[in-house]
Amino acid sequence: MADVVTGQPTSVAVAAPQSELGVATRKYVVEFIGAFFLTLVVVASVLSGSVFTPLAAGAALMVMIYAGGHYNPAVTLAALVRGRIGIRDAVAYWVVQVVGGVVAAVIARAAVNPAAVKTLTLSGHAEAAAAVVELLFTFALCYVVLNVATSKDQPRNGFFGLAIGFTRLEPC
Repeated sequence: MADVVTGQPTSVAVAAPQSELGVATRKYVVEFIGAFFLTLVVVASVLSGSVFTPLAAGAALMVMIYAGGHYNPAVTLAALVRGRIGIRDAVAYWVVQVVGGVVAAVIARAAVNPAAVKTLTLSGHAEAAAAVVELLFTFALCYVVLNVATSKDQPRNGFFGLAIGFTRLEPC
């Protein structure tokens, strides 16, 4: 009776250790892809004159967040200040975010008919008011990211991408 197995045998999978270069490359590729698609969606929506740009931006951010990454220089700065990343990673993230954004903007501009694009205005609001709104909603984005995606209080929160994406539904 001593040799009777009462449960299913468990297998132990041993993962091959990844090199530091491999880990860094993966992080920056994920960051590039996320920044690229977020920028592509926003620029294409704005250039096409869509009234659903905030919804498109929030949805794109939510989807990309589940892949991991910051995708926004302000969020990277917030993670740096919180001590979640080092200065070398922050600078690398910023470079990759800018490159991904520029590449996406060029592609979106080529995809949207430039003749049909109309200049957008601030709907009668002063530039200072628009800047204040942008600062407030960027703060909200960073605050939510720090509290749901980088907090040790939320170890198994599967809905953080949704919360982060909804912070981008700012008024236009």
